[in-house]
Amino acid sequence: MSLFDFPGSTRCRSRSSQRTIVIIIVFSSFLTGCATPYTKVYGGPELPSSEIAKIEAYESGRGLFHTPDWVLINSVDGKDVGGVHKIQVLPGTHRLLVRYQFETVGLLPYLLSEKLSPRSEKELVLEANAGHEYIIKFEKVYDSSRVLYNYKDVVYWVEDKKTGEIVSGQKPSDQPEPTADQ
Repeated sequence: MSLFDFPGSTRCRSRSSQRTIVIIIVFSSFLTGCATPYTKVYGGPELPSSEIAKIEAYESGRGLFHTPDWVLINSVDGKDVGGVHKIQVLPGTHRLLVRYQFETVGLLPYLLSEKLSPRSEKELVLEANAGHEYIIKFEKVYDSSRVLYNYKDVVYWVEDKKTGEIVSGQKPSDQPEPTADQ
C-alpha cells in the first residue's frame, strides 16, 4: 500500500495525478500554518472582537539571507500559555512575559539560542482596550565586540495596530542616552 492508495477508492495510477495530490497536500498544510489562531486566555464563552483585545507577537520575514526571528508570549498574568504568537484577552491591565526566539540550523546555534533565551525574557504591562488589536515588537541591541550572535539584549514594546501608538515599553531609538553618572 502506498501513500496514494486510499481505502475504498480506486488507485491513483498516473504520475501527474500523484503530483497533483502531493501539491494539494503541501499547499493546504502551508496555508493552515500561516493562519495561526488566537489563543483565548480568559474564562467563559467566546466573546465578539468588540468585547476583547487581540495581541499578536511580531515575526520577522523570511528571506534568502535572513534567519527568521520572532517573539513568543510565554505567560499572561502569571498563567503559562506555552509560547504562543497570538492571544485574546479581556479589557484591562495585563502582564505579558515575552521571549525572543530565532530559528537555528545545526547544533551550535541551537545551543547558543538556549543560552540567549533566558536573557531575552522580559515582562510588559499593557492596558488593553476592548476592540483594539496590538502587536508586540522587538529590537536587538548589539554588542560590536562579539562576533557570533552579537546582540546583548532585546528590547520590546507594544503598539496599537491601528494607530501605531506605543502603548507599552519603549523603542530603543526612543530611549534616552545613558549619562556619565549611569
